Amino acid sequence: MKKNLLTIGLSLISLLVVAQKNDTALISSKIQEFKNRLYLSTSKDPLALIKAKTIKMKELVANELVAKTSPTDRLKTGEVEGAYIDTTHSYPWNVEMQDWDTIPTTRIIKHFDDQHNLVQYLDFLWNAETESWMENVQFFYIYNEANQPIDVIQQAWQFDGYENYNWINIDHGVYGYNELGQQSSYTYQYVGYETNEWEDSWKQEFFYDEKGNNIELIESYWDGGMSEWTPGLSVSNEYDSNNNIIVNPIKYWDYNSNNWTNAYKNLFEYDSKGNNNLVIVQYWNTDIGDWENLTLQTLIYNETNSIESYDVKLWDSFLSDWFILQRATFQYDSNGNNICIIGEDYDSYSNTWTTSWTSYYEYNDKNKLISDATLYWDSGIGYWSFGSKTKDAKINLLALIEHKLQIIASLEVFPNPAVEWVNIQNSSVIDQIEVYDISGSKILNQDGLGLNKVRLDLANLRAGVYFLMIKDMSGNSTTKRLVKQ
Repeated sequence: MKKNLLTIGLSLISLLVVAQKNDTALISSKIQEFKNRLYLSTSKDPLALIKAKTIKMKELVANELVAKTSPTDRLKTGEVEGAYIDTTHSYPWNVEMQDWDTIPTTRIIKHFDDQHNLVQYLDFLWNAETESWMENVQFFYIYNEANQPIDVIQQAWQFDGYENYNWINIDHGVYGYNELGQQSSYTYQYVGYETNEWEDSWKQEFFYDEKGNNIELIESYWDGGMSEWTPGLSVSNEYDSNNNIIVNPIKYWDYNSNNWTNAYKNLFEYDSKGNNNLVIVQYWNTDIGDWENLTLQTLIYNETNSIESYDVKLWDSFLSDWFILQRATFQYDSNGNNICIIGEDYDSYSNTWTTSWTSYYEYNDKNKLISDATLYWDSGIGYWSFGSKTKDAKINLLALIEHKLQIIASLEVFPNPAVEWVNIQNSSVIDQIEVYDISGSKILNQDGLGLNKVRLDLANLRAGVYFLMIKDMSGNSTTKRLVKQ
């Protein structure tokens, strides 16, 4: 695990520990929330916020380790402007059948710009009663000239309390970068209940050394009453001569003493090839005024520097020794792709290992990950009791995708940038045109009137970046980025 994978410096294994003191438990809860927010601010996954709130620890650990050992890019039909991936995922596990249900629970449609940047992400839920897809959440992304995300809006499909469902703004993330192009900040906002406008919630600031290593991260919270940012948590990373993180204490702001106070610390060791083979998590024991061990993770690598296995131990403060808790083994195909991870829990009474979970992955002929699944074993009843599966459905929807690409190839939006008006022309009949601003709010809606070419009046729009949602008579939709001068 290299430095860019360890910048956040937070070991998920610490979640296995039951805090021994109330104040430690409180801090642990805050640290976990911090991890979720850090995952949100640094992740490129549009559903990062949802996953940070709901994802299970073991699955997250496994998936992070897979990301370090094999390719994880999804199939990209979005290699041309406006193209999309129609993916069904989160197939539920049928306990009675001990197999995956055939009907997925979620559908995702992604739209890309001509630079292959994701500009819109639509998530649908399956409605079993109507046997149809129902809108759930969507995301809009804005990028700078370096194709770095600078703005992301999350909306939810909700009933407006009157007669209709509408897209409602939920979350707003703003990215900042320094002169070297490194991420320098991330500010999270939410929609105020009374103001119905974006309001600051928390932000993270990133600091680097001359080598480009992230040496500090500070998280602050917005105090609405005082109208100022207040410190919350911080992480300081120290590196060895090979730019590998070797220690990173996590501190929280003590408002009683108005100073930073130790909370947790991660210690890292590496083998001769630069692989991280040991992680020790410690917490600050206020009673003794010193660091005390919590967990120990040992990783073993194969000849290709891919993780072969890892185990986790807990510290027994009474015996002053480690005791084994769990382990996991990795399996790879002939191309070096990780195809399976088997997790086991140790039973100290019977001195035996019991399978507790497994994750497996499928790839296409280009070694792209197209499916992943995780199952959890209930040893009490002797079968797999819970699971989730994500599968790329490009093959199943090939005809639809090809039709979509044909539509995209014929669609023209000109002039762009535009001043007073813009032409929208397509080989098939245009049904409807919707215009969204960078906040994700729909500000204009125009009927296509059964025409193949529509002129859209922009005179009342301010200069800036907008998104055009263009729908044809078959229900297909395409998103185009428009600059109004």
